[in-house]
Amino acid sequence: MASSCNVSRRPSYSSSTLVVYSVSLVFLLMISVNKAAAATNIDASNATAKVCADTKNPPLCIEILNNDQRTASGADVLLIATVTTNLSQINATDTQNYITTLLKSVTAPSAQIIHLKTCSLSFEIVVPNLNLIANILQSGGDYKRAHQLATDAMSHVADCENGFSSPPAIQSPLTDRNNNLGSLVDIVISATNLLSPFT
Repeated sequence: MASSCNVSRRPSYSSSTLVVYSVSLVFLLMISVNKAAAATNIDASNATAKVCADTKNPPLCIEILNNDQRTASGADVLLIATVTTNLSQINATDTQNYITTLLKSVTAPSAQIIHLKTCSLSFEIVVPNLNLIANILQSGGDYKRAHQLATDAMSHVADCENGFSSPPAIQSPLTDRNNNLGSLVDIVISATNLLSPFT
């Protein structure tokens, strides 16, 4: 009795189909490369002026960028966004740790503790937002999303600082830190806004 066996066959593709697939793949790669190139070269010769013009304090923005060797000369918009996001991450993490230290202080006024707890919640959003922005900039991903995250981070930094003016009002121990972080995030907002069309 003859036994039968089922032999699975690989799907066959015509040469024309393979050509179409190859051309499509090359086309998609070209789009990706061109988008990345455009994002990194946008107004590279005058990127600092372009980015800082849309910030709340252009002279301070220029000073910040000129004081960092990575952006002191010839930095494109993507590099500016990346560097200031990195600086923001360092600043925000340090402030978050400082808030934690203050909350553990037995001598802190009760009114201050109330507002610090609000700030602690705010920075639980600020720090992850900045980390996500850094990942997006590194991968050349959704710059519009990065812009939204930066704007949201700025809002929470402001909420933290303004909270100390609400009852029970008390002098904020974070003013300098929040102002410094706000200035950095403001640059990130401007830079990612310029990058958004290249998403």
